[in-house]
Amino acid sequence: SVYHGSRGVIEVFRVLPWPWKAVTAMWIVPWFLRDWAYYFVADHRKAWFGEEDVDFCERPDEALRQKRLD
Repeated sequence: SVYHGSRGVIEVFRVLPWPWKAVTAMWIVPWFLRDWAYYFVADHRKAWFGEEDVDFCERPDEALRQKRLD
């Protein structure tokens, strides 16, 4: 299944070990309030936590390419 918004967060925390699993108690909060909070944090996260330039799909440089091909 595909989940989005706060439901996705709850489903992720559901599979984590305790104490993270406790976040699933947010299920009792109505979905429109959970989604409002989720999108509020999403809209402001860069201002609060900063923006780090991270590229998870970096292309290897030429030396690494040659090492892998040899």
